[in-house]
Amino acid sequence: MIEFPYAWAWNAHPDEPWMTQLDRKGEHCRVLARGTMNSALIQFEDGFRTVVSRNGLRRWLSTELERDLRQVLAELELISHVSAVNLDGAGGGDQGEDIGGKRPPGGVDRRDDQRDSLEHTHPQKSAEHFRRRVAHARTSQHIETILEDAGKALVAWRRQPAPSNQPELSSPQWKHWVAESTIASSEIARKYGVSRQYVDKVRAKYRAAA
Repeated sequence: MIEFPYAWAWNAHPDEPWMTQLDRKGEHCRVLARGTMNSALIQFEDGFRTVVSRNGLRRWLSTELERDLRQVLAELELISHVSAVNLDGAGGGDQGEDIGGKRPPGGVDRRDDQRDSLEHTHPQKSAEHFRRRVAHARTSQHIETILEDAGKALVAWRRQPAPSNQPELSSPQWKHWVAESTIASSEIARKYGVSRQYVDKVRAKYRAAA
């Protein structure tokens, strides 16, 4: 999730030839390979690569915080996704999950990602909305704020009552309804043209997240 989880911690040093060009203290980077004598091949966000001592690397985001963020976004994605195929116009391929049977068009429900006024934003954000924010985060404080907002969005989604009627497969509430419904999996699968295994999978994932 965090593409560049490390920050370079050392200043450039004139007495060390390999460090004279590494005046990048505080810049984010990632490890591409680890070598002998505690060395590592790293890449900065602008694409620059170099071999350094791993002693100069610092994680700017704790593994615990990253784990918590992954968990919340996984649960949010389950609730806010449409149970259907996600068509990528650029790639021209089918990026959706395998539902078995018929596959109507659909994708992530992003209708509530936009501001509805200068003072208010819809609480039911999609997981993709928060992933975009994570991509621009520069500090652990930014990530903590994103995690807090994602948690609020998850609560807002869960507070939505399950629809009393039977929603369309392309509805963002379909998985919620499937999880709460007392209708047999085989009957839901027959009605919506999907496999019974897929219905059971949706129920298991949603109830585990709830």
